[in-house]
Amino acid sequence: MVLFFIAYWNEDFVHHMIRGANIGSPYVIAPPELRYRKWEGTSKWGHGNALGYEAYARIIQRALAEVLEWPKVEESEVAPDRIVNFHPPNSDLLESLDQLCQMHSRKQLLETYEPAQGKTKGCVGPMDCSTGRMGRATTFLLKRAKGSRQIKLAFRRVKNDLSLYPQTINVRIRATGSHSEMTVEIPDNGDEVIVAEVPFPDSTEVGDALEVEIRAGRTSLGNNTLVLRSVFIDRIWQES
Repeated sequence: MVLFFIAYWNEDFVHHMIRGANIGSPYVIAPPELRYRKWEGTSKWGHGNALGYEAYARIIQRALAEVLEWPKVEESEVAPDRIVNFHPPNSDLLESLDQLCQMHSRKQLLETYEPAQGKTKGCVGPMDCSTGRMGRATTFLLKRAKGSRQIKLAFRRVKNDLSLYPQTINVRIRATGSHSEMTVEIPDNGDEVIVAEVPFPDSTEVGDALEVEIRAGRTSLGNNTLVLRSVFIDRIWQES
């Protein structure tokens, strides 16, 4: 497989993404000039004309020929020659871009989660982020707060569904190089809200991004709906 990035992509940013995602497939990036001059189309979306798409096809053809060891494809004036990248290059610019993207991402991350209409930041997994209703599993992306040593989660049972409880909820916190996890028992009676405490992995520091993965042991279908449900997540926060 060869990944192909059309002319709208910034070359340095493509290298950054490939390296960050640890992608091992070769890739080729179309030059930005294919958006203009004789390749420019009339579409309001900025797509190329027929010559532009021919240039894309020739670039892909040459890339496949190099990767699959096909007979060499003759160069053409229609398309500029492009290098097939088998791995991102090492450069100070890419290192700086990595640091800039990490810094920007950390600024965007929240340290807590509370369900509210329109406020779904940090809630990145499949669930109803506005109400906190979870199906089989979900994920939150949070930032470690200053002075905190653990994450606390408040779970609430789904009402009028005796088939769901008691059940087990697994909570795992992933960080670079390590993880921590805890199993939470949700009984079929007792306190309406069950609070769980999960310590941070040893490798994390203040400001680090944390993946909080939550998986239920059992689900059911809601009334008159095909949406899975297992438990409500009322709040996620951090404490020392």
